[in-house]
Amino acid sequence: MGFFSVKELASVFKKPCSALHNSYKYIQLENGLRTLLISDPKCNATAAAVCVGSGSYCDPDELPGLAHFCEHMLFMGTDEFPNPNDFWTKLTSMGGSTNAYTMGDYTCVYFETSMADTLVGEEFGLNYLMRNFSSFFKKPLFLEKYLAMEINNVDDEHQGNVINNEKILYHGLRLLSSKGHPFHRFGTGNKSTLSSKYTREAMMKYFDDNFVSENMVLVLKGSQSLNQLQKLVLTTFVDIPTSQDLSSKTSASKRRNKIRSMGSKRSSITTTPSLDVTSKVFPSDATGKLLYIKSETSSQVRLFLPIHDFENSFYESVWCSLLGDESLGSLCHYLKTTKKCISSLYVHTQRLSQGNKILVMDFDILKCFSLNFIIQAIWSFVDQVLDLDLAHLNNVLNEYSRVFKYQAYFSTSELSVMDEAANYASCLMEGRIQDMEYLVTGDSFLFECDAIDFAKKTREIFNVSNLNAIVLAEGNNWDRPLPSNFTKDPYYRFDYAITDLNYSSSVKSIPQFFVPTQNTFIALAQNELDNQMKRSKHTSPYLSEADSATPRLIDFSTYHEIWHSESSSFDAVTSFQICFSSIPSTTLNSVAIEILADCIGDTLKPLFYQAELALFSWGIFANLVTTPSLSFEIRGPIAGFTYFLKRFVVTVKNLISSFSLDYKEFVAKKSHLRTSYNDLQIGDANTKVVAASVMILEQGIAGIEERLEAVEFLETSDLVCLCHSILRDHKHTDILVTGGDHDFAIKVCKTINALTFHEKIYLEKHPFTFASSVLLRRGRNYDLVIENSNSKDPNDIAYYYIQLCSRRGNESIIAHFLAYQMNQFVRYQLRTRRQVGYLILSGIRINKSTIGLYLLINSSSYDYASILSEIENVLFEWEMEVLTMTDDQFAEAVESFLKSRGQQDIDSVPSNISAATKPTKQSDNYSAKQLHSINFDSIVTKNYDFGSCVNGAFTVANTFEYGLADIIKFFRERVSIKSTQRATLSILVSSKRGKTKKDFDAKKEMLASLLDNHDYQLTSLQLQCLLHESNNDASAVIQKLKSLGYRISTKQTPKLFKVLLVLKSLKGSSSKESVRCQKFCIANYGSDYRTNLRALPHLTVSDVDEIHAEASFISQSGHMSQLQEIYDNENEQENENENDCDLNFLL
Repeated sequence: MGFFSVKELASVFKKPCSALHNSYKYIQLENGLRTLLISDPKCNATAAAVCVGSGSYCDPDELPGLAHFCEHMLFMGTDEFPNPNDFWTKLTSMGGSTNAYTMGDYTCVYFETSMADTLVGEEFGLNYLMRNFSSFFKKPLFLEKYLAMEINNVDDEHQGNVINNEKILYHGLRLLSSKGHPFHRFGTGNKSTLSSKYTREAMMKYFDDNFVSENMVLVLKGSQSLNQLQKLVLTTFVDIPTSQDLSSKTSASKRRNKIRSMGSKRSSITTTPSLDVTSKVFPSDATGKLLYIKSETSSQVRLFLPIHDFENSFYESVWCSLLGDESLGSLCHYLKTTKKCISSLYVHTQRLSQGNKILVMDFDILKCFSLNFIIQAIWSFVDQVLDLDLAHLNNVLNEYSRVFKYQAYFSTSELSVMDEAANYASCLMEGRIQDMEYLVTGDSFLFECDAIDFAKKTREIFNVSNLNAIVLAEGNNWDRPLPSNFTKDPYYRFDYAITDLNYSSSVKSIPQFFVPTQNTFIALAQNELDNQMKRSKHTSPYLSEADSATPRLIDFSTYHEIWHSESSSFDAVTSFQICFSSIPSTTLNSVAIEILADCIGDTLKPLFYQAELALFSWGIFANLVTTPSLSFEIRGPIAGFTYFLKRFVVTVKNLISSFSLDYKEFVAKKSHLRTSYNDLQIGDANTKVVAASVMILEQGIAGIEERLEAVEFLETSDLVCLCHSILRDHKHTDILVTGGDHDFAIKVCKTINALTFHEKIYLEKHPFTFASSVLLRRGRNYDLVIENSNSKDPNDIAYYYIQLCSRRGNESIIAHFLAYQMNQFVRYQLRTRRQVGYLILSGIRINKSTIGLYLLINSSSYDYASILSEIENVLFEWEMEVLTMTDDQFAEAVESFLKSRGQQDIDSVPSNISAATKPTKQSDNYSAKQLHSINFDSIVTKNYDFGSCVNGAFTVANTFEYGLADIIKFFRERVSIKSTQRATLSILVSSKRGKTKKDFDAKKEMLASLLDNHDYQLTSLQLQCLLHESNNDASAVIQKLKSLGYRISTKQTPKLFKVLLVLKSLKGSSSKESVRCQKFCIANYGSDYRTNLRALPHLTVSDVDEIHAEASFISQSGHMSQLQEIYDNENEQENENENDCDLNFLL
């Protein structure tokens, strides 16, 4: 196939201002594969995404989850690249990431890499990855031994979903949906649903039936030209077979001749949808229902309305915006602040299948929530909108069109390159955009000025008889009698009941609500925006921008630091922190500042909600890095930035100066804070371990019990005194402005001065203390065990931290190098080879003053002690790899590491916890700008290590001055399990209750299946009693049933023994290479390497104080001299640049 054999489908696109330099081309290859090419000269990575038009709706009735399982198996070896680790190993060595997901009617697989020019053998790395990636969609092997392994990861993924409220609510949609639509079926899969002797055969058939070129969409984005991208596609994806190629027996057989077992028994399993995917997911007999799900930890309600065979993104956006508006006088503001029955409302549309969407209203409910009243308020508001006279309604809709158009043109994306590619692929597969000209901007702003049609369609959709509700709550948090007919869901193991909604309107009066008519934060008129959009179809020439990762120090003193990063971006962001000299660093003051930030944020949200629509966002941080402190972040388009900033700063100052809080509201705030602390103790276990690690590794972080005690002692007078001190105390202010030029930065700082008074001159000196990190005692392996009280969560967790070095020291680059190497070796060993768990994350951990390595592992199969043992076994194997590395291998590893700088790890926990901290209160559209947050963290922690690490990746270093001997010495002293000098911290979560319950439910299900196969029936309660009487011993139950005359057989199938042998051999196998490495280590480093036993025992501690009693604390003094040095160097560099300019002018 030649370069000119492709068919061009579209090449002219309207673009947002941030993508004016991008080029787009939508083509179709000769084999029917639709492909979108995106050339972005500013892009620092290349990404590819493939969407296949087939998903869980094609699952056989006998194998729920097959499509999702197939998605996992695509990565486990192909005919051309049989090694299942090959793609992942090469990708991670090139600083890349990958992901995939399966929906009802499509599957999306995608990856990105920042090192396209790295060689793999004699081939460019990107070409190699693209060949490997494309082979996923040609001839995957689906080998039996890897099926047996990967089914554990599918099951672990499902176990994580079981405790995820969003997944629970989504499963609730399935329970309410029509049984005649495949959406009703369970789609994730688990061990129970996928353990069939026909699984492999069904998977191969599913793949052959659906993975054909005309049923796929490919998106490729990179900095290369469109021609280069097109050539890359033609050399890698042109040979994906079409359905016509596979229609003959010869072609189909050829595709599978290497992987299909000879003489295997054929099953009758089909992989085409057995149900009508085009039918309504929620027909009339599946509406007007209420699903109640018992939950001990949540109080959520979801209302939703079906939308069938209707596509109008403008109407959908208007419905969501009207209902979700939080301005003063709006419906949402009324429910939150006047009625106090909800704490949040989120409105959105969700696609379920082709032709089926739902309009979703999600509420976090409070104790006085009334479902009938909420429904009445919503429908009263809809009536108010539709009762507007036609001219008024038309004005409202035109204003929304202007706002949506402004957002489409000026918004900037925070997505990774591969996530953006995946979004385009799914958009094209779903057919969301009718006119391809709007593929990039979206078409939600297109309004045909027909208010009558809008009103008609709104009344049709908002038919209250079509409303469904899902309640996820405890019985005592609910305003209706609990149902009596509860059923246990077999997949998510929750108790639920479905009843009629029975809505009846009450006689309560509903006020007139706010309807927006003009957004004063947007200055551009419709015609001006239209002209901008029209011009955006032309690609602007790209000029290398003068953006810098390193901020410039504008001014500093004991009381302030002002920094600026120039950028040619269309938006700007500023962060500033205020620290106080005379407000003591106590837990009481820390809690008081949290409540103050919460109060300020509650007032700001409705005041500046319209500014959110104009793309301005804000966040307030209580005690970020330093305690006590208040920090603010404001972001938005440069046009209008200072106008919004001035209004924001003046409002905050006025709120602090006139602060008052009535006692009832004060009690409510204390209760809310108490609840958030309790949620941290009993909530998500991964959040809990990360929070615990912060309390241990950072200085001055109060524990939950200490904070709860402070909440009890806090009085309103404490808050009033705090506000008085904030305005009048001697303050230290740190300011970072990213965006605009020098004059813009000065203007921003002068605006901020109205609140910070950083321009004030103090005659006397006042000390400021900046918190630092904890230095763990060397020669200690600390273990802190936490019990997980959630009986539905069977996952044990291990957070394993290895302390390495100071953040300021030169050795920090070694830490980043080792983290990069660990990602490539350790994660594969634990997840794929040893099958310890599905969620395995690793990387660099950046504290205020120290740096370390971390591993985070969730496992429903292993207990925490076994996870810990597996981690140290793999660390030992990794050490042998490091110790036997040759100089050439080391040089290649360093080159790969340096090329990967700046590439973020999509899957990792944030490396810098403080830089990734979410605001105490924020606008709904708040989104952190990663590099800005990292730089601000460098300022407030007084490290000034700008650009050295963005989510764990070095962005500045171009050289690596350490040799292999240095790395080995560093590794053996601080990482090796054989070291007597290293310091580690393991935070371990025991989910014994959840594991016991999961085991009990699995045995009960197995017994029920066994009895059913022999035509016996016992109730769930009877089986439960039998297991309890037999101490959860299924074999004892079977023997008892046999003694009672039940004729049941328990013969193990040969396949089960085969699977167990495969897993055992894969886990326990020792290759010739590992034996060679071990012999080398013994010969060169001593007999300690004969075994994988660690040198130091683990020390179990009961609380943080035991660790801190042995620890030391790093001093953060000396930053003033460092600032002076930075300032002098910058001035010297500026003078040199000016002299160079003068010389060039003379020449």
